[in-house]
Order: sequence, then C-alpha cells, then structure tokens
Amino acid sequence: MTTLPKTLLILSVAGFAVSLTGPGAEFACGVIKPLSAISFIVFYITQLLAKEVEAYDREQHAKLGWMHAGATVTGSGAASTNGRRSPSLAGAGAK
Repeated sequence: MTTLPKTLLILSVAGFAVSLTGPGAEFACGVIKPLSAISFIVFYITQLLAKEVEAYDREQHAKLGWMHAGATVTGSGAASTNGRRSPSLAGAGAK
C-alpha cells in the first residue's frame, strides 16, 4: 500500500472510532461519519484499481519497449534503426 490508501484507511478508522465516543457522537452525524464513510469508499476503490493500474503500466511499458527495441542512439545523438528501413519509407526511394 502506498501513502494515500494508508492515510485514507487511518482516517476512516479514526473517524469511525471518534464517532462512537460521547462527544464525537453529537458531531458525528453531520461531519465525522460521512467523512469516514467517504474515505473508506475511496480507500476501497484504490485497492480495487491497484491491480488494474499495475497491469496497464506493464502493458504500456511493454508496448513502448517493443516500439523502441530496434532503435538505438548513435554517438552523434541520431537514432539508428540498425540498417532497417521504416515500412512507411520503404517505397519512397524506389522510383
């Protein structure tokens, strides 16, 4: 868990605990309980989406790695494609 989900969970549990006390119960109906519930819902959503975000990041990293696998940077700073021609430029010089 990162910092945001931990913070949301702590806020949710602390808000619920305070709402169970005597002075907290008076103030809890309007502010503490809804804040606690909202923070728990956001925590739960972040936990549900964590695996999806991780899978998306891996997919994008693999896609970018595949696109840049053939290109290398030469000493002059220009990109080289290891002698291969781009498919879009393959027919451009053959006239």
